[in-house]
Amino acid sequence: MKAICSISGWEFEISEREIALRNALDINVLPDLMPHLRIRHIGAFWPHWSLHKRMCDKTGRDIISVFRPECPYPVWHKDEWYKSAEPPQAPIDFDQTFFSQAERLFKQCPIPHNSGTGNENCEYTDDWWFGRNCYLCHCGVKNEDNRYCYRLIGCKNSLYCVFSFECEWCIDVINSEKCFQCIYGFYLKNCRDTAFCYDCRNCQDCLFCFNLRNKQYCIGNKQLSREEYEIQKQQFPFDTQPWYQRCKDLFWKMLREIAWHKSNYLDFTENCSGNYLLRLKNMSHTFFGADGEDGINVTRFWWAKTATDSINLQDAERIIYSSGAQVKCYDIGFSFMLDNTRFARYSAYSSKCENVFGCCGLLGWKNAILNTPYAQAEYEMLRNKLVGHMKSTGEWGHFFPGSFAPNPYDEGWGSFYFPLSLAEQKQWGYFSLPGAEQHDAKYPHPDDIPSAWEATETSTLLTYWDEFAHKPFQILPQDIDFCRKIGVPIPQSHYMRRLQENFAWMPYNGVLRKTKCAQSWVDIETSWSAEYDGRILSEAEYLKKVW
Repeated sequence: MKAICSISGWEFEISEREIALRNALDINVLPDLMPHLRIRHIGAFWPHWSLHKRMCDKTGRDIISVFRPECPYPVWHKDEWYKSAEPPQAPIDFDQTFFSQAERLFKQCPIPHNSGTGNENCEYTDDWWFGRNCYLCHCGVKNEDNRYCYRLIGCKNSLYCVFSFECEWCIDVINSEKCFQCIYGFYLKNCRDTAFCYDCRNCQDCLFCFNLRNKQYCIGNKQLSREEYEIQKQQFPFDTQPWYQRCKDLFWKMLREIAWHKSNYLDFTENCSGNYLLRLKNMSHTFFGADGEDGINVTRFWWAKTATDSINLQDAERIIYSSGAQVKCYDIGFSFMLDNTRFARYSAYSSKCENVFGCCGLLGWKNAILNTPYAQAEYEMLRNKLVGHMKSTGEWGHFFPGSFAPNPYDEGWGSFYFPLSLAEQKQWGYFSLPGAEQHDAKYPHPDDIPSAWEATETSTLLTYWDEFAHKPFQILPQDIDFCRKIGVPIPQSHYMRRLQENFAWMPYNGVLRKTKCAQSWVDIETSWSAEYDGRILSEAEYLKKVW
């Protein structure tokens, strides 16, 4: 059936399968937003990209948190939260809207300062799990000795890598797997000693190559002898900043003008649509996911089953319109940042709970509404009455207003893909940033940073200023050692700007664009922007091109 988006005014389709899935999840309200705008909204509730020095509101000690000192919620170090979180309670007032009651309560409830566990020497990380000796990293599992990385699993000794798995001694590697000593690569698998390569498999000793399989000693896809390769390689001194930037520009030109692009990255999938998907079945309009089945409009997940309109899922089943349901969550709706929880609606920042509605900051509770515990029979009666009340006020079936988010919009996941003006943030009720940090004249300019072979540990005593990110940054002794070993220039920008520039190579805006295969002219859908038209291929034509 057709519907009109209440924000954009555009018409969108609600499929019979989506209606059936919503009914299976006991939500019989149809969406009034286009799919990508639902993801944009709940993406604002996933703190991302930033770490702040602030005080723990429980102990008064200094901590590193994803939440600013201005956070409207009390923020406790998660160790303290797990030990003694006792949030306030509230009675149900059926003369008021549910959201107004819940917001007053939620903003009195302590929340943990970041997410992740099982780490050693990883204080400056977030959403980081079972890691060791990692610094300024976000969203990863089982990593060691990495710095300035985002979304890694099983990686070691790497810098500025995003969405990569089981890689080691790599820098600026994007959406890649099982690579070793690779410099600036995108969509690589089982490669080693490559630089500025794209979509290569089982390759080594290659420069500026694309769409190659099982090759060695190639430059620009041209096969060379080992001796020829070593001689020509000397023409590209990656260890100076001007040359590194020039090579990035050549890489950019290669992708846009001569490389071939598969319309979507779907590996080992059945009856799926979307992009960056692995080992999935019956998942439509889905992005950045692995291992799952039976979902619609789900983004950034690992093992999700029977889910819709959700983001940041891990080992979760029966999830609707939620942002962050991790570690064995089951039957969760309209909630954010839950783990090990079952049968929750309209709840946030809670763990190991069951049968909770309108709750925040709970650990190990059952049968609670607005953080007030009830006997099971009374809980079920009040819950049904509250659902009826929310239906009468028009709240049921809609996610929390933006004012519930404890982080500014610009420090949420959604801001990277769906930037909003300050006026738009205000319209949605989001908490906005107080303003860009101002340049302090005492900071030296990044142009003063020496080359890797010239640098000494004295370089790390200075703080430099990134005029584009509006943030200061430092260089660690480990950065100098790494850059010398790999043969690349020392970093000259704030780490998050470089990470986001790398992540931008993976095109995504929440929709699939219709275009034509550049070879067969059949209709295809893709996330690649229109500037790549003429180089985008269907799966069948792509397989003819790679060799």
